[in-house]
Amino acid sequence: MKTAYSILPIAAALGIISYFLGGAVFLFFVFGSICYCIYKRSSVEERAFILKVLIAGFLLRVLLAVLFHAANFVKGYHGISGDDLLYTVKSWALVFRWEGKPDRWVEALTSQSSGFGLNPFTYLMAIFYKIFGFHPVGVKIINCIMGTLIGWVAYLIAEEVFDKRAAKISMCVVMFWPSLLRWSIANLKDPLIILSFMVCVYILISAMRRKIEIWRYIILILSAALIFFFTPRLYFMLIAGGAGLLMVFRSLQLVRSKSVKVSLALLAALLVLAGTYYFSYVKPHALIQLIYRCELNQYTVSRSDFAGYYFYPGKFVDNLSREIVSLP
Repeated sequence: MKTAYSILPIAAALGIISYFLGGAVFLFFVFGSICYCIYKRSSVEERAFILKVLIAGFLLRVLLAVLFHAANFVKGYHGISGDDLLYTVKSWALVFRWEGKPDRWVEALTSQSSGFGLNPFTYLMAIFYKIFGFHPVGVKIINCIMGTLIGWVAYLIAEEVFDKRAAKISMCVVMFWPSLLRWSIANLKDPLIILSFMVCVYILISAMRRKIEIWRYIILILSAALIFFFTPRLYFMLIAGGAGLLMVFRSLQLVRSKSVKVSLALLAALLVLAGTYYFSYVKPHALIQLIYRCELNQYTVSRSDFAGYYFYPGKFVDNLSREIVSLP
C-alpha cells in the first residue's frame, strides 16, 4: 500500500509535466523504447555497459541543451542563435505554410528560391511543432537522441572491425566527444547526417563480412536517400561508392574462375590509374575547380535572402518572441 501511495505523486508530476511539455515527454518515451530494443539486442555481458553509457550520454545532452538555451536567453538571443535559429525559424514557417496562414515572411522563408535550410531535419522539426506546438527547447531532445545513437553505432562499427574492448572505448569517446556533444544539443542538421552516414557504414561493413538480413539493406537505402536530400552530397557519394564496392565484392565471391578474378582486379587497377593520370596530367585543375564551384555555390546560396541567420536581425527575433510575427 505504501508503494501505491508513493506512485501517486510521481504520476501527478508526470501528468503536469506532460501537459506543458508533452513533446519532451513523448521524446523521452521514444528514447526509452530505443534503449529497450538495444538492450534486448545486445549480448548479455555487454547490456549493462551499453545501457549505462546510453542513458548517461542522453541525460548529459538534455542537461546541456537546457543550460545552453538558458544562457543564450539571458544574453538576449532568446535561446536560439546561429544555424540553430535558421532551422528553428524555417521549420516553424513550414507549419504556417501547412496551415495555410498567409504571412509574407512564411512564403519568403519556404519558397523555392530560399531552399537553403530546407532539408529532412527541418521537416522533422516542423512535424514536431505541428503536433506539440512551438517548443524550441523540447525539440532539441530529437538531436539529443540522435547524438546518443551515434555513440551506439560507433560501438557496432568498432565491434564489427575489431573487438568488444575497442567497441567500448569507441562508444565512450564518440558519446562524449565535445564537438559532437555541442552539435547534438542544438537544432542543427549535423547529428542526423552523421547518424545516417554511420548507419550506412556499419551496414556496408557488416555486409562485407557476412550475409545480413534484407531489412538492413532497406535501412541502408533509406539512410542513403536521407543523406541525398541534404546540401552536402559528399556523404552520399561515399555511400554510393561503398555500395558499389560491396556489389563488386559480392560478385567476385560468386565468380569461381581465378583468371576472371585477376582480370577484374586488373581492370579496376587500370581505371584507378586512368583517373589519377587524368586529374594529374590531362586536367590537373579540374578536380580543384569542381570543388571550388561546389563551395562557391554553397556560399552564394547561403548569402541569399532569408537563407542564413545573418539575415535574421534582432528585431525579427524580438517580434517572433513577442508574438508579433503571427505566432498562435
